[in-house]
Amino acid sequence: MVRIFAECCVVYPVHLWFPVYFVYMRLFGLKSERVWDWEEVLEDELGSVGWGDRGRLIWGMVKALIQGLRGRKSQAELRVQFRYRMKTCMKCPIYNSHTKTCRPFRGSQLGCGCYMPYAAQLKDKCWAKEYLPDEDLGW
Repeated sequence: MVRIFAECCVVYPVHLWFPVYFVYMRLFGLKSERVWDWEEVLEDELGSVGWGDRGRLIWGMVKALIQGLRGRKSQAELRVQFRYRMKTCMKCPIYNSHTKTCRPFRGSQLGCGCYMPYAAQLKDKCWAKEYLPDEDLGW
């Protein structure tokens, strides 16, 4: 599957393979509407986003998916876990509800800067739990 996507990206022009990108997003269980939000967060964090940056991030998501399939939970458990994590994020003072990121404002040193709808599905531990363990924040 990954090989087909990589070949598609190299051989065909963007307008032919870009819809395939959305198909793979759905395979990860991610909503295609969130891709544009993700793009904004990438631009905030990285300055400018090239296809190489996107490719590295997508490859990281593929590796996370493969690792997740080894010890996969049921869909119901994953859904409950995702909702719990997102509700926790929405209550957190570090969470930016406009950009849905773990960073209160651009340029802040607090938070990891991750786009939380994806991080809640792919990360093992919340930034606040890791770096602010004494506070009652994070999941």
